Amino acid sequence: SKTIPAWPLVNPDPMAIQKPSIAPGGVDQKGTPIRVMIVDDSAVIRGVIRRILETNEEMLTVASVGNGRQAVEELRRHGDIDVVILDVEMPEMDGLTATAEIRRRGFTRGDGRPVTILALSGYAVSTVETACIAGGMDGFLPKPVGLKEIQKAVRQWLPAIGSRAA
Repeated sequence: SKTIPAWPLVNPDPMAIQKPSIAPGGVDQKGTPIRVMIVDDSAVIRGVIRRILETNEEMLTVASVGNGRQAVEELRRHGDIDVVILDVEMPEMDGLTATAEIRRRGFTRGDGRPVTILALSGYAVSTVETACIAGGMDGFLPKPVGLKEIQKAVRQWLPAIGSRAA
């Protein structure tokens, strides 16, 4: 098992962060990868989360974008994303606005259920979490986030991986 360096990683490769990547493994009960999109205006944070996900055999990163508008476009183009880890505060289109648009458009994950949206915020206070859930997000991840927190949130919304995600 790989060890993840402390948050944040220093000097991540910006090219690797900008383009979608597929981590090894990543399957649900039907053998289909749990496809994750990371949305954050910080390339460093996207890189850290992508590297965290690369250590997990049940999830893989299929997209990494810098704002809510790009997230909506990625879902429109590809439509094969199960989980969106979505920063709350971003320029151009913030996480709550993006969530409203994602829900309005009815994007679904591989099993036909609404795409799972996990809020990501540096403000780990109950009022922010409550606003995110009220705004249509499914779960809340405080920054800095680690593999265990991501696994717990994903297990809650995609229980099929619960028995394998350790």
